[in-house]
Amino acid sequence: MCSSDLKVWTVSRANFPDLRAFVKEAGEQGVKLVPIVDPGVKLEAGYDVYEEAAKGDHLVRTARGDVLVGEVWPDPAVFPDFTRPEVVAWWAGRHKFFADAGIQGQWNDMNEPACFSLRQPRETEGKTLPYDARHGTRTHLEVHNAYANGMSEASRAGYAKFSPQIRPWVLTRAGYAGIQRHATVWTGDNTATWSHLALSLPMIQGLGLSGIPFAAADVGGFAGDTTGELLARWYQAAVGYAFVRNHAALGTADQEPWRFGEAVTDVIRSALELRYRLLPHLYTLAQGATRTALPVMRPLALHWPADEDAAREDTQYLLGEGLMVAPVLRAGHRRRLVYLPAGRWAAVFNLAQFGPVHAGGQHVVADAPLDTLPMYLRARSEEHTSELQSPMYFVCRLLLEKKK
Repeated sequence: MCSSDLKVWTVSRANFPDLRAFVKEAGEQGVKLVPIVDPGVKLEAGYDVYEEAAKGDHLVRTARGDVLVGEVWPDPAVFPDFTRPEVVAWWAGRHKFFADAGIQGQWNDMNEPACFSLRQPRETEGKTLPYDARHGTRTHLEVHNAYANGMSEASRAGYAKFSPQIRPWVLTRAGYAGIQRHATVWTGDNTATWSHLALSLPMIQGLGLSGIPFAAADVGGFAGDTTGELLARWYQAAVGYAFVRNHAALGTADQEPWRFGEAVTDVIRSALELRYRLLPHLYTLAQGATRTALPVMRPLALHWPADEDAAREDTQYLLGEGLMVAPVLRAGHRRRLVYLPAGRWAAVFNLAQFGPVHAGGQHVVADAPLDTLPMYLRARSEEHTSELQSPMYFVCRLLLEKKK
């Protein structure tokens, strides 16, 4: 949370004269606030965060040994060296500010780290810190990928120290192997295009196979203007994301669901209601991921590695072993081809009604008007195909009974 001067770990008293009361009021309405924190610290004499960082020698330095000065929202800005344990501990201590206000979540952004420009007369490599910048005895080139891990570790440690009674929700834009110990991950600043909707599925599944089971993409797209159809299909595709977040850049068209008329709003409302009905299953998968590392959203190849068609399929995903989601990922399409691996599969579109049962090992055509999300439920074994006893079968039956 920043003031108008873009100083991290400060709050605008004009806008939030009593931050704790504001957080409490929002919480009473079911809203949990998740402030953004960036690693760039404004270089300003008398600003306590900068003064502490400078005094404690917590900052990244140039190859010549000077404190590295750049720009990333605040200008000028300096950068904590999160590759060192003492700096992680110092940053963790700053979280008392949020804990005292009753905040239980955090969004760590720009933590590749991003750097728009440098005060030193040279360009940045790819808009990050110079590769020869110094992190203690190591160069930035050596530690760049791991930089964000330390920032998220500090967030997790800070909440554990100052709010031990809660489970904090920490989100990060960047990270390296091991980031799953500290934070959830989103796939970065995507665009409001059908190609990026489709790309979100293999990206999230790939992260899951890499040991990061809690990942998602910005629903609707971050950059550019979305459409009602794209937004509706994105919400359907996101029913199995680890978290669902509609996020757009400043200057783009408003993309709240109700901006596109009642028909689109109804489709999105139904998709969100479907996700809520799936929450017990999703929560079970999430809890299982903490024990087994199996991701929540899984590619077909994970459970059918010898099936070449399953291995090539990246437009569908599994939630566990028994429930498959096959969203529509192209503009104007009202049908799609779906691959069913070995076994027997029942169509349970929108979890609203049971359809025909299909033998696996084949492609089938699914009719999918805008208000329909194709889903398939797998039988547990060939001996029980008539009852379709999958892990989700009983949940679906209960849901159907409830709807009657």
